[in-house]
Amino acid sequence: MNFLKNKIIYFIFAFLIFFLLPTKKFDSIDGLMYLNTAKSLVYQGHFYIDEKIPGLVIGTNGKFYSVGGLGWTLALVIPVWINKTIGGSINNIEFAANFINPFLAFLLLIVLTKLYSLISKNKNVGLIIAIITVFSTNLLIMAKHSFAHMLSILAISTAIYFGLKYSQTKNKKYLIFSGIFYGLLTISYNYSFVLISSALFLILIIKKSLNKKIIFNFLLGAIPFIILLFIYNYSRFGNILESGYTLGATSIDLQLKASLIDGIWGVLLSPGKSIWVYSPILIYSFYLAVKNFKKHWISLLFLTILIINVLFYSRLAFWSGELSYGPRYFAIIIPLGGLVLAKHWQQINKKIIIALVLIGLWVQLVGISIPYGQQYEWYDMEFMCVGSQGLTRRGELDYWTIGQFIPRYSPPYRLKKKLIQNWSNLILKKEGNLPDFWWTNN
Repeated sequence: MNFLKNKIIYFIFAFLIFFLLPTKKFDSIDGLMYLNTAKSLVYQGHFYIDEKIPGLVIGTNGKFYSVGGLGWTLALVIPVWINKTIGGSINNIEFAANFINPFLAFLLLIVLTKLYSLISKNKNVGLIIAIITVFSTNLLIMAKHSFAHMLSILAISTAIYFGLKYSQTKNKKYLIFSGIFYGLLTISYNYSFVLISSALFLILIIKKSLNKKIIFNFLLGAIPFIILLFIYNYSRFGNILESGYTLGATSIDLQLKASLIDGIWGVLLSPGKSIWVYSPILIYSFYLAVKNFKKHWISLLFLTILIINVLFYSRLAFWSGELSYGPRYFAIIIPLGGLVLAKHWQQINKKIIIALVLIGLWVQLVGISIPYGQQYEWYDMEFMCVGSQGLTRRGELDYWTIGQFIPRYSPPYRLKKKLIQNWSNLILKKEGNLPDFWWTNN
């Protein structure tokens, strides 16, 4: 706790920012799907949902279920249960639930500070890198919006931290803790491929020291969560390995043509959805990793997981993260980029990193201030790039029509006038659109 006392002012300030961050309504299909599951569990005592909403699939009993893991649903159970316990209106649940991701992001900031301090061997450096990693990258967007990625990011980051503690101390309790949080990852949202790529990390952590005792202690923490996930899957779909994504993907409404080349271009090079646009500090992380991957396993790890995730998601029609501000499926890579910065902090050109952080802060300010799911006048078909081969497909949209829109040009740039207008309206108390926060009465 001395760690928190020494840095308490920074964490209080960060907590206030996170507290002010949410909007009033859930702004993603995924979020509504899991929130309705949580409401059904608290108010009716079961996991299926009576009302058909986008994203649900039919289970073996003919009822509608959310796809994916159990973790995000259980996280949302907390505000739903509190609302029910205090006798609050069911209409207040969305508002209350919007504070879960900001709180998880606050916990992530603490974990990353500990993690980066461990790597850099300097608590001040660890705090600096954690702050810029959370606030100048797409992680801040994940903290605001109602997507389910933040829990997964927190889980794997914490597993990484305890794995590194074990590698340094050889204390088995840290290995068990690492297994527990890795287990939490297994029941979190969108775990199917993240598990594989993250497993590479855990292998690298213990660095060729694998033995039966190490495997046992790690699995001691992870297996209970894996069993829970298997039970959850079987109860819904009659198969311990079926999370619902396969069933959902067979829907005609979801079927879109996909191109690996199109996806790779979009994720790495497009101004509309590139990971470098939405998390600029990763550019420096990538440079340092390429420069040092033969010398340091952290650099090799970052490059390995980056390549694996890019190749995996680029071949899918939804590589862009659909209607999200930035490529949300790649947000889980960002903490590893911070890990590279922590390892090579002495090599970093401070002027370059400051410039990248300032650009990143602007990009995130646009994303948190403007409701990105809203259809603005510049959301026209000629502006968008949808589906395979980078072609605009007028009149051929499915996937719930607007959900698969992929900007051809850069939203952080295109929305600059909108950002200035919204904040000017707030500051000058003028009529019109305001920044998208719960306290602006937008």
